[in-house]
Amino acid sequence: MRRVILLFCVIPAMIACMWACTKDAYDKGEGKYSLMQSDFAVAHTDRETHFDYAVTDDGDSLLLTCTIAVNWAAVADTLYRTLLYYDRQPSGTAFVEDAERVYVLQPKDRPDSVEMKTDPVFLQSAWKSKNGRFVNFSIGVKTAYVDAGSNVHQSIALIRDTVIVHDNGMKTEVVVLYHDQGGMPEYYTSNFYFSIPADSISADSISVRVNTYDLGIVTKTLPLLFKHTFDNH
Repeated sequence: MRRVILLFCVIPAMIACMWACTKDAYDKGEGKYSLMQSDFAVAHTDRETHFDYAVTDDGDSLLLTCTIAVNWAAVADTLYRTLLYYDRQPSGTAFVEDAERVYVLQPKDRPDSVEMKTDPVFLQSAWKSKNGRFVNFSIGVKTAYVDAGSNVHQSIALIRDTVIVHDNGMKTEVVVLYHDQGGMPEYYTSNFYFSIPADSISADSISVRVNTYDLGIVTKTLPLLFKHTFDNH
């Protein structure tokens, strides 16, 4: 049985990557693999926790001819959200050059014991996946290099706020981006993505309220015209 990993997002200072395939040390990206395409996708891990196939948001199924392993996808036979950089081969298979982590967040109720944190971020873009399964966000956080073994980290989550019922009966779920800077120095901007599963929203649209460095409080509202659930069996 495959599982979809849904995470409360903890952002370390650095994320390392391990490859199951090797590339020529002198490859400067100018060879036959230099013309890459990138797609948001759900990728599957095999028994060795290497990505072996993926389905893009456009609905393309990709058989990965060179499986890769990343330290954030550590459970076998599991589906993970990712941004794939790959070269499609004439045979229809794909050679993956990189797999960037995309955090998957579901709105949660805030426990009374947890203080609400809305430290600022940079909000870069928000959009709905072509297949309607996810609402995606690109954000930037201020970070820094820290000593190895340091417990300093940032945390990101989505906290339910309210549900608005419109005059036509349609509903909008309002959520707030929880962000705890966690003592991380603010020297550099690190960009990353997170996705919200459409089937985790019990409304017709979602409004995400974000505290930003440059614009203050910003609200992004996206419609959820249809919803899908992955087959996890």
